[in-house]
Amino acid sequence: MPYTNDVAALNPENWSDAIQENLYKELVAMDVADLKFKKKLTSGTQVHFPMFGALSTTAYVKGTDVTVQALDTTDEYLTVDQQYESSFYLDTIDEKQNLFSHGGWYS
Repeated sequence: MPYTNDVAALNPENWSDAIQENLYKELVAMDVADLKFKKKLTSGTQVHFPMFGALSTTAYVKGTDVTVQALDTTDEYLTVDQQYESSFYLDTIDEKQNLFSHGGWYS
């Protein structure tokens, strides 16, 4: 008759000495954001970006007429009308009793 042993309670669990930082892995907006219009956002909720429409190119043959294209403009805009935050509560007793140094990520 085969025996099945359950000795899982004897297996230790290992813990890291540091808390994994995930803020930099998830918050990538500042790396790709264009902040040159930041000064314009001190009032109002929109920044407009006027731009020329798309033009196409054609082969040019010397001495022949060219086709003139109509030039148009368009307007793209950034609307800043939402705010986000992330809060949590950590009791001072829990802060004192946990093994990890918070390193300034909470206060």
